[in-house]
Amino acid sequence: MSAKLLTPEELAVRLGMTKGWVYARSREWDRTGGKRGIPTVKLGRYYRYREDAIADWELKVEKGQVAA
Repeated sequence: MSAKLLTPEELAVRLGMTKGWVYARSREWDRTGGKRGIPTVKLGRYYRYREDAIADWELKVEKGQVAA
């Protein structure tokens, strides 16, 4: 199974947020061990986002199961 990886810029456009907001939520994910923030894959110093993980996260946000 191959999931597309999104860049912070692509994710910001998809979510209608700024790139800075995406980076802040990515650092939160990293800092909390995946308990808060946006599901993030860290490749060296780069943040990337699995498209399927983001879709799952969006559903959880809509249902109020996690905070955005």
